Amino acid sequence: MTDSLKDAATDLFNQFELEDKSIEKLMALEAISGSPKTKPVIMMWASRMAAILVIAVMATVFGVDQFNDYKKQNIIRLIVAEVVKNHSNLKPLEVTSDKLVSVSSYFDGLSFSPYSSKFESVASVLNTSLIGGRYCSIQGNTAAQLRMQSSEGVYSTLFQTNETNLFSDIPAMTDQNTIKEFKDGFEVQIWREKGLLMVYVKPASSL
Repeated sequence: MTDSLKDAATDLFNQFELEDKSIEKLMALEAISGSPKTKPVIMMWASRMAAILVIAVMATVFGVDQFNDYKKQNIIRLIVAEVVKNHSNLKPLEVTSDKLVSVSSYFDGLSFSPYSSKFESVASVLNTSLIGGRYCSIQGNTAAQLRMQSSEGVYSTLFQTNETNLFSDIPAMTDQNTIKEFKDGFEVQIWREKGLLMVYVKPASSL
């Protein structure tokens, strides 16, 4: 795939989102149903629809194989761009608690229960600074977003989603090592652990 096609693919992937008005219309359904979990279900649906539309456009332009190859070859860059954007635009929490077991129990729409990592620095932040979580997605895969806030008011985010073939080239965590990238003033660490993709975002200047 040429550089111009790659640039076009990146632009489509980063810019193709549901308009705010459309999301607001979906959110209005929450008032009709009266269910406290309608909002995350709607957001998951909206996220999946956006991902499906992006895939359909890309597959039409470049072909399914080329599109999948492009994503896999550029998966780190795509993940970093996506999580930094999410972390930079913090949306309201859907569940609030400083207890991981309470936050994890909220995510009954996932096939896994979010858990603390064996990565020591991340586990420490989860144990001391967790404030809640919300549903989100990573490259079209439904994910849990766990949010932490330090005593100084600094936010960090741990994303967790199921492993898929798309993430198979990302190394599993060994000896406390992770892939580390920097973007827009944030440090992003990426690794696989116990069947999950883990992505941790914090300000690059934080300790």
